[in-house]
Amino acid sequence: MILIDNAAKKNLASNYLNNKRTTLEMAAVLTNIGEIEAELKKEKARLLYEKLNMANEIQHRFTVWLPSQLQQDRQGKKELWQRARELILKHPFGDAAPVTIQRLHWQFEKAVNKYYFAIEGDYSRLLAIDAAPIQNYNQHQFDFSHYGKTLNKIYEANSWLKEDFDLLGYYHDFEKPHHYQLLPGIFNNFYRPALSEEVFKVICKYLGIKVYPMADNEFELFDCYLQTKDKKKVFVDIKDYNEITNATEQTEVFKKARLKLANCTENNPVYFINFRQLQPNSKYEQKLFSPQSDRQFFTCSSMFLADGELNRQLAKNLLDYFE
Repeated sequence: MILIDNAAKKNLASNYLNNKRTTLEMAAVLTNIGEIEAELKKEKARLLYEKLNMANEIQHRFTVWLPSQLQQDRQGKKELWQRARELILKHPFGDAAPVTIQRLHWQFEKAVNKYYFAIEGDYSRLLAIDAAPIQNYNQHQFDFSHYGKTLNKIYEANSWLKEDFDLLGYYHDFEKPHHYQLLPGIFNNFYRPALSEEVFKVICKYLGIKVYPMADNEFELFDCYLQTKDKKKVFVDIKDYNEITNATEQTEVFKKARLKLANCTENNPVYFINFRQLQPNSKYEQKLFSPQSDRQFFTCSSMFLADGELNRQLAKNLLDYFE
C-alpha cells in the first residue's frame, strides 16, 4: 500500500491506472477472462436470436397463417381453429404443460406477471421481449397482474361464472407470476377474444338465453347469433377493448362489420358487446360505445361493471328481446 499526500494528486498522470504494471501470469489470466466473457456474451446473443426466430415461426402460424387459411376455407379450417383456441384457453401459462404446449409461450428466467415487448404489424413479428423495460424499441407491456385483478373481481362477484370455468378448465389466476407466459400475439389475438366469447356464452346460459353458432360458411365472421322473440337473427360481436388498446373508431368498426355482412347469407343486425368496463368518459367509450341511430348496429359498453358485477342493463336487454 502506498500512502500519498492529497496535494500530489494533481501531479499524477490521468492514465496511471491504465498503465500500471502487473505480473505476466496475472495479465494472461485477465486477458483470458475477458475473452471468455466476450464468447459467453456472443453465445447468449446467438441463443436469444434463435429463440426469437422460433417464437416468431409459432406466432406467425397463429396470427397470420391460420387466419388467412380460415378466410379461404372457413368450413375446412373450423375444427383446427376451435382446437387451437381450446388449447390456448386451457394453457395461458406453460409451467406445468407438455413441451409441445410450452412452445406457445416465452420462458423467463424468473417467474413474472408482466413483461415488455416490441412488435411489427398486428403482432405478426416479435422484435424483442423481456421482463424489464426494453431499450431502443417502441415497447409495449402486458401487465397480467392488472388483467388478473380485473378477472378475479368478476369471478368473485359472479360465482356461477367461476364454477363453469372451473369445469371447462378455463379458470386461471393471472395475478400469480409464471415462468412461461403466452407469446404476445397469441395472448392478444387468441386468448383475450376467446375468453371474452366464452364469458358471454356462460352469461347467456346463466340467464337462460340460447346462443347459436355461426353457420360453417360464416364461421368467425361474427362470434355467434341470438334469436329475438319474434324469430329474427342478431349477430353478436364480442370485443375486449380497454384504455391502452389501439382501438379503431366506431365508424371503422361498423365499416368492417358491413364487409363481413357482405359475406353472410343474411344481412342481420349486429350487437357489439365489450367485455370489461372502460374508465368513465374514456375516449374509447365515447367512440366505440356511444348511442347511435343506425338500426343495423347496436352496442353495449360492457358485460361487467367496474366492481365486477354483471351489467344489469345488458342482462335486461338480453332477457327482454331474446329467447
